Amino acid sequence: MSYLFAFQIVPGSDDLLGYCITLEEAVTKAAAHRKQLIRNQALGDEDSPLHPPIALYQLDLQPITLELLLPVFNKQQDLPQALIAQMTQIGAIE
Repeated sequence: MSYLFAFQIVPGSDDLLGYCITLEEAVTKAAAHRKQLIRNQALGDEDSPLHPPIALYQLDLQPITLELLLPVFNKQQDLPQALIAQMTQIGAIE
Protein backbone atom coordinates (compact mmCIF):
# COMPACT_ATOMS: atom_id res chain seq x y z
CA MET A 1 0.00 0.00 0.00
CA SER A 2 1.23 3.49 -0.80
CA TYR A 3 1.14 6.31 1.69
CA LEU A 4 1.55 10.08 2.04
CA PHE A 5 1.89 12.40 5.00
CA ALA A 6 -0.36 15.33 5.83
CA PHE A 7 -0.72 18.18 8.30
CA GLN A 8 -3.63 20.38 9.36
CA ILE A 9 -3.90 23.78 7.70
CA VAL A 10 -6.39 24.93 10.34
CA PRO A 11 -5.12 23.68 13.71
CA GLY A 12 -7.68 21.41 15.33
CA SER A 13 -9.56 20.71 12.08
CA ASP A 14 -9.10 17.94 9.52
CA ASP A 15 -11.24 19.68 6.88
CA LEU A 16 -8.21 21.09 5.03
CA LEU A 17 -4.86 19.31 4.93
CA GLY A 18 -1.46 19.97 3.39
CA TYR A 19 0.02 16.87 1.73
CA CYS A 20 3.69 15.80 1.54
CA ILE A 21 5.64 12.82 0.27
CA THR A 22 7.90 12.48 3.32
CA LEU A 23 7.37 12.87 7.05
CA GLU A 24 10.33 15.25 7.20
CA GLU A 25 8.71 17.52 4.60
CA ALA A 26 5.40 17.45 6.50
CA VAL A 27 7.11 18.37 9.78
CA THR A 28 9.05 21.22 8.14
CA LYS A 29 6.01 22.66 6.35
CA ALA A 30 3.72 22.28 9.38
CA ALA A 31 6.25 24.03 11.65
CA ALA A 32 6.64 26.90 9.18
CA HIS A 33 2.86 27.17 8.81
CA ARG A 34 2.37 27.24 12.58
CA LYS A 35 5.03 29.96 12.97
CA GLN A 36 3.24 32.03 10.33
CA LEU A 37 -0.11 31.61 12.10
CA ILE A 38 1.44 32.73 15.40
CA ARG A 39 3.23 35.63 13.69
CA ASN A 40 -0.04 36.80 12.09
CA GLN A 41 -1.72 36.73 15.49
CA ALA A 42 1.13 38.73 17.05
CA LEU A 43 0.80 41.34 14.29
CA GLY A 44 -2.62 42.34 15.54
CA ASP A 45 -5.22 39.79 14.48
CA GLU A 46 -6.83 40.06 17.92
CA ASP A 47 -9.91 38.05 16.89
CA SER A 48 -7.79 35.01 16.06
CA PRO A 49 -8.01 32.30 18.75
CA LEU A 50 -4.90 30.74 20.25
CA HIS A 51 -3.65 28.04 17.93
CA PRO A 52 -3.73 24.45 19.13
CA PRO A 53 -1.05 22.04 17.91
CA ILE A 54 -1.04 21.09 14.22
CA ALA A 55 -1.69 17.36 13.84
CA LEU A 56 0.48 15.22 11.56
CA TYR A 57 -0.96 12.19 9.78
CA GLN A 58 0.13 9.18 7.78
CA LEU A 59 -2.36 8.50 4.98
CA ASP A 60 -2.58 4.95 3.66
CA LEU A 61 -3.78 5.16 0.05
CA GLN A 62 -5.94 2.75 -1.88
CA PRO A 63 -4.72 1.54 -5.28
CA ILE A 64 -6.17 3.68 -8.08
CA THR A 65 -8.83 1.88 -10.08
CA LEU A 66 -11.48 3.03 -12.53
CA GLU A 67 -14.14 2.15 -9.97
CA LEU A 68 -12.43 4.39 -7.45
CA LEU A 69 -12.09 7.30 -9.89
CA LEU A 70 -15.59 7.20 -11.38
CA PRO A 71 -17.30 8.96 -8.41
CA VAL A 72 -14.52 11.57 -8.44
CA PHE A 73 -15.05 12.37 -12.13
CA ASN A 74 -18.82 12.49 -11.55
CA LYS A 75 -18.21 14.97 -8.69
CA GLN A 76 -19.82 12.62 -6.18
CA GLN A 77 -16.66 12.32 -4.09
CA ASP A 78 -13.49 14.35 -3.56
CA LEU A 79 -10.23 12.75 -4.65
CA PRO A 80 -8.62 12.67 -1.18
CA GLN A 81 -11.75 11.09 0.26
CA ALA A 82 -11.69 8.44 -2.47
CA LEU A 83 -7.98 7.63 -2.16
CA ILE A 84 -7.43 7.61 1.60
CA ALA A 85 -7.96 4.14 3.04
CA GLN A 86 -6.80 5.07 6.54
CA MET A 87 -5.66 8.27 8.26
CA THR A 88 -3.53 7.81 11.39
CA GLN A 89 -2.32 10.67 13.56
CA ILE A 90 1.41 10.19 14.10
CA GLY A 91 2.33 13.38 15.91
CA ALA A 92 1.75 17.10 16.34
CA ILE A 93 3.64 20.36 15.95
CA GLU A 94 3.36 22.57 19.03
